[in-house]
Order: sequence, then C-alpha cells, then structure tokens
Amino acid sequence: VYLQDSDLEQGMYAGYLIEKIYGKSLFSDKIIGGALYAKSKQKSQYEVSGRDVKRYTSDDFDEDKSWKKVEGESQAVFYFMFKIPAKELSILASRKLYEYYVLYKDPFFKSRFNSVIYDLVNSFDMSRSSFMSESQLKNDTVKTNVKEEIAETDDRISNRSSSKISKIKKIKAAKSESIEKVKESKYYKYALVEYYEDSLLEESFSYWQIEKTELDKKKESENYIAYSEAKEKVISKHGMALNIDKMVLINPFFSSYISSYYYDEGYRTSSVIKNPDVTPLDEEKVEQNLVRYVMDFANKLQLDVSVIGGTQQAAIETEKFNDFQQLINWFSERIALGRMGAYTYNDQYMDKYIQEYGHIGFCYVVKNNKSLEMVFVLFNLKTGGSELVFEKSLEKGKPDGVYVKMMLYDILHQIKQVPNKINRLKKKYNINE
Repeated sequence: VYLQDSDLEQGMYAGYLIEKIYGKSLFSDKIIGGALYAKSKQKSQYEVSGRDVKRYTSDDFDEDKSWKKVEGESQAVFYFMFKIPAKELSILASRKLYEYYVLYKDPFFKSRFNSVIYDLVNSFDMSRSSFMSESQLKNDTVKTNVKEEIAETDDRISNRSSSKISKIKKIKAAKSESIEKVKESKYYKYALVEYYEDSLLEESFSYWQIEKTELDKKKESENYIAYSEAKEKVISKHGMALNIDKMVLINPFFSSYISSYYYDEGYRTSSVIKNPDVTPLDEEKVEQNLVRYVMDFANKLQLDVSVIGGTQQAAIETEKFNDFQQLINWFSERIALGRMGAYTYNDQYMDKYIQEYGHIGFCYVVKNNKSLEMVFVLFNLKTGGSELVFEKSLEKGKPDGVYVKMMLYDILHQIKQVPNKINRLKKKYNINE
C-alpha cells in the first residue's frame, strides 16, 4: 500500500519491520529494494532536471523538511532520505539491489539494478572505473595507513609546539578538519568492491555507456538535427501517429468547481470549492457521455478500447474484475511515483496485461467557473513511459459538448494513426530509431 501511494520512506520502514519480526525474506527485501529504487529515481530526477515529484496523497509532505513532521522511529528513515545526495542514494540503491539479486536471482532486482546504473552513467557521468576493485582497495589501504602514520607523527610534533593553544580551540580545529576530510573523500568508490569483477556489473555499465556515446553522437549529426526539426513540424501539424490497435481506458472523470477571490490583509487570495449546483448524478451523466463518445469514435477508427473503473464493472465476472483492479493499481502507482519510465512495484504482475492491452489511458475533464480543462494521458504498460500527453483549456464550454467531442476524436485518431509521414522522414534522413 505504501509503495502504491509512493510513500516510499514508510514503505522502506515497514519492510524492515517485517524483516525484524518475521525474518529476512524475498517479500520483505522486495519492499525494501523497491522503495529504495523508487526513491533514488525520484531524487535523481529532481537533482538533475529540477523536476520535483510530489506525493499527491498528502499535503504534509510538500515541504522540503517534511521529515520533521514524522514522529517515532521512522523519522530516521525520512531524515536520511532527505539528507543523502541523489548520486549517493543511487549508488546505495545499486549495491542493495545487486546484493538482493545475488541472493535470490530474481529478475525484479536485476531490472531495477540495471535501471539505477542507467542513472549513474547518464545523470552522474559515472563508470565502472569510478569504483574500486579488491586489489585497488588493498593498495589504497596501504597508502592510507602510511599517510596516517606520517600524520600522527606530524601531530605529535605540532602538539609539542602548540601547547599554549587552549583545548577548546584544538577540539574546534580537529572537528573542522574532520568535516573537510569527509567532504573531500569519495567514500562511495568502495561501494561495489566485492562485486567489481562480476560480469553483470561490467555488462550493465558497458551497455549504458555505449548507448550514451552512440546517442550523443547521433544527436550531434546534421541528419538527426534536420530530422528532429522536420518531425516536430509534422507532429505540430498532424499530431502524433502512434499506430496502436488496442488499449484500456480508465473511466473518464469529470468534476466541477467554483473559484472565487478575496483580499486578506491586503493579499489577493483564491478559494476553490466544489460546485454545489452540480450533483454526483450530474457528474456521472457527463462521464457516461464521455464513455459513449470514446466507444463510438473507437469503433469508427477500428481501435479496440476497453473501459474500466466505472459502471462497466458492475456486471463483470470476478476474474475480469480482479484484472481491471490490478490495472488501476498499476496506474495509481505509476502516477504517484512520478518518474516516467521507472519500474513500479506492480510491474512484476503486469506481463499478462502487457500482452492483452499494451497501453492504458486516462482522461479527465474539469470545469472551473466557465472555463474547461481536458487532459488525456496514455502510458505504455511495458516501459511505463508516457506515449501521449494531451492538455487543452477552453475559456468556456460544456464538459460533454461539441469541443470535447472534437478533442476526444483527435486524441483517438492520433493513437490509431499510422506514422507514414514520420517513416518517410526516417527514410529521407537515414534515421533508425
């Protein structure tokens, strides 16, 4: 439940509690490893791109120092995750996931380990050589011991000549020096010592480094630059062409609000409340109309669409209901996690649905006073990435009126459309992607 809501710190703490009570197991380690992995993906995204990922389930965790609001022993987990830099968290996640994979040989850990190595290579410009092998560690230890002996000798000489310095000043100087040493040290280089020679570690770093080099080279080529510009113009004029034949759609959502503004101590403040004139039955009626439009357009476009999550589930068999619930669980976690393309905990249960549906979409329409906003997102169930994000705002309009119908048809057409124009561009510029 914690992982599905992207409450990752609590999920990690719960995993350790389960381990302490019942002993170490694949179940507890999947919870711990999954939470640690997801948190590393979120934090690396924020540090590298500046895009923060906010949990939608609670406002209590929107502030930077949210760990202060946590009570009990679990606060230590929140504080640790708040303080640790993204790079070091990714290294920690890679080590733990590798340990779990060596122990269980479960692909759950292997896939997430490879995904974290992707971040180390692409986000933090690291390679396998950024870490130490056992032989390098032995040499480094000898050098360190020699340096420490020299430093101790220097300290004894220095102490004799500075006996007049107060003890407090000595303590402050020693503390300041130790902090500087910690800042300068790259202790993370010892993180993978015992696994340095393992083939999986070598192959993973090598794969992502080769891919990064080839991608950078391709993006710098004149052909690719010209192709990207031409492709952008085609999409701007004709929309996406995803060539998708089937998908599952979570029941469209509609809600109506009223916004008002007032002045509080000289500051303009807004207030948003549910529209009392629009009842739940009115909202349900709009949602049913949206479903009807989707199914009508899908039939015309020969697009296989299954709608789940609404009144359609009232009369289905138990097995199908469970299938649809699993899809909704996956989608909920996907949105809560935020980092597109990152693995979710529910991914391990999705092979069946990848084959059956391939993609999952969600559409919502919100009316605020007279204005209207419509959003449609489509996710690839296999990769977890977003294939289509459609956002449109209107100054005024009906939530199930003609403009919404036009937008729904346009979206479904883009999903079904064959990318003939894009394929011609690829052939023209000799692009393989």
